Amino acid sequence: MPPHYLKVLQLRREHPQASLSQLAARHAPAITKHALAGRLRRARELAELLDIDA
Repeated sequence: MPPHYLKVLQLRREHPQASLSQLAARHAPAITKHALAGRLRRARELAELLDIDA
């Protein structure tokens, strides 16, 4: 799985109650909420295709 997908999945796991805006601000470098949401969605879709628990 690409590292940028792993990074957003790790952020979500570390901060399960954080909003997308908060997670996007924690990302280094900061990304937009829209970009974070897209990466999370694609990472989960890829994990499902690869049968990985994400």
